[in-house]
Amino acid sequence: MAEHIKINDISPRIRYVADGSQTAFTFPFPIFGDADLDVFIADVAATPMTDFTVAGAGSDSGGTVTFTVPPANGAAVTLVRNLTVERTTDFQESGEFRARVINDELDKIVAMIQEAGDAVGRTLRLSDTDDVANLELPAKTERAGAFLAFDADGQPVAAADAAAYPASAFMATVLDDADADAARTTLGAQAADATLARTGVNETVTGDWTFTGAVTGIGDRVARDMAAAALAYAMAQNDASSITGSIGTFRLADDFESDTLNVSTNATYDADGDFYGNPSGSLGAIPGAAGTPLGDMTDDSGLAAAFDGTTVQSAANSAGRYAATDAYIGKDFSAAPKRIQQVTVHGSNGSGFIAGIDPSTTITLYGRNGSAPSNGTDGTAIGATSFTDDSSGSGQTIVCTDPDTAWDYAWVSVTHGGAASNINAAEVVFEESSGHADMTLAPAPAAITPANPTDVLAYFVFRDPDGGAFGTDVAGTISIDGGSTKAAGSWTRVGDIGSDGEELWRLEADVSAQSGSTLVYEITTANNKEIEFHDCVGLVAIY
Repeated sequence: MAEHIKINDISPRIRYVADGSQTAFTFPFPIFGDADLDVFIADVAATPMTDFTVAGAGSDSGGTVTFTVPPANGAAVTLVRNLTVERTTDFQESGEFRARVINDELDKIVAMIQEAGDAVGRTLRLSDTDDVANLELPAKTERAGAFLAFDADGQPVAAADAAAYPASAFMATVLDDADADAARTTLGAQAADATLARTGVNETVTGDWTFTGAVTGIGDRVARDMAAAALAYAMAQNDASSITGSIGTFRLADDFESDTLNVSTNATYDADGDFYGNPSGSLGAIPGAAGTPLGDMTDDSGLAAAFDGTTVQSAANSAGRYAATDAYIGKDFSAAPKRIQQVTVHGSNGSGFIAGIDPSTTITLYGRNGSAPSNGTDGTAIGATSFTDDSSGSGQTIVCTDPDTAWDYAWVSVTHGGAASNINAAEVVFEESSGHADMTLAPAPAAITPANPTDVLAYFVFRDPDGGAFGTDVAGTISIDGGSTKAAGSWTRVGDIGSDGEELWRLEADVSAQSGSTLVYEITTANNKEIEFHDCVGLVAIY
């Protein structure tokens, strides 16, 4: 007589992760018929005979499901025995009593109990040691739109307010706020559009670098610096996540409320602008050969003589360049654009413009890039002065208001204030700066704990009018031995700070070859580039 199926102590469920090519998956538990097995691919029920076939029904050791198409790579494949709960035999009184039928019926009952136990094991339930509790859910009308919570006795309740969250009494008052503004009010924080402000004189903020200074009325700048420091700190934490070790204490560094740097070679501290900058070099005349003359002032010797370096013309040309109406005279620098610092115009006798002129006559300095100007005002005004009859020989000088832009064309234009008369110019001298001095900046050394970090991240705010290249025109080093050894850092631009051209940069240096606990950074500029050094918003040692 054939043996019945043996139901061993085994789970009626098994799960696989498909690899995209496997089609056959075994199940180690017995089933009585093919229909007793539920098959799922990625939580979706598969269709028997269409999606898969079953082999092994009636075997104690289980069988195999074979898919028509391999399940996708990474898809979960779940095989579960799921018998229909029903009685399929009925024993007749005084009838034949067959052991095989009895055994099959008992096997199915045990299999159903296994399935029920598997289902119960996947539910939320009390632990074996918990007190007896009533876990009946609240009525549907109570739990609609609410969430499941538990009261002080551990009984399920339908909760709809923040008080049901596990929180302190104070945080409960925040959780029930309707919006962010209400939460700020509860927390005593400033509104989102508020301006941070500090008042008082000679306030001191103490840290590894200590700075003092009058800070009244600088709310926007303080807010900017605080935002930059917060961003720097967040970035430092993020950077540290990719470096083996731990992150050190964040140090809020110097924001230059006063002149506090220990080293500032060739640097000028600007108290109003709150920054260090390298001053311009001396002025020098742009050679006459540096550009082609342009303009509508004429005489027998032409415009070129106005740029020959001679301020007093010959007797034959004592009037210099002249025009009886509004006129202009300048240079084409398009072959080698120039940054104009100032321009001085000398009249025919070695002084300023000579005209017998209405005192309201003006002289305006213009610049233009691209195509040449078509008239005396076809450009950007970059400086102006009113006419004065200068007989001292120093001429009329106009200081350029935009000395950082290199211009293809630059000229001076005269506009009559009253009746037109001859306007005479013997010499026009454009002057440029010899460049900005290269500067070095460094604070006083600061103690760090613990000693011997492997890396240091530093965050700085710069304004860079000359467009210098970081790493070439701006270099940075970091030392942890008080400056005896300096590790060159690499620069990464983080982004803009505000709308005034300031930028946040990160300097990262590997200091693992050094040893010590005295941190100092050093910033140097090169190639006569103008740089404004506004803040060091923070430094972080990485261990």
